[in-house]
Amino acid sequence: MSVTHTVGTTAPNRYLNEKEVAHLCSLALSTLRNWRFLGRGPAYCKIGKAVRYLVSDVETFMEQNRVSHNDVN
Repeated sequence: MSVTHTVGTTAPNRYLNEKEVAHLCSLALSTLRNWRFLGRGPAYCKIGKAVRYLVSDVETFMEQNRVSHNDVN
């Protein structure tokens, strides 16, 4: 399945799989998996072996990690 949308145009209560989130955030899938192992990254749901991310959680994570040059002391 090809992901052609951006976070801003995706329904916030929709779930994405880990490949979609990695693509959406321009991350390697291994980075996303490593973050889960380390307890970092966006919140996720695990159902058996399936990992799913709420779009709103991914958006929140991205916003919380946004760096603005105005924020730097």
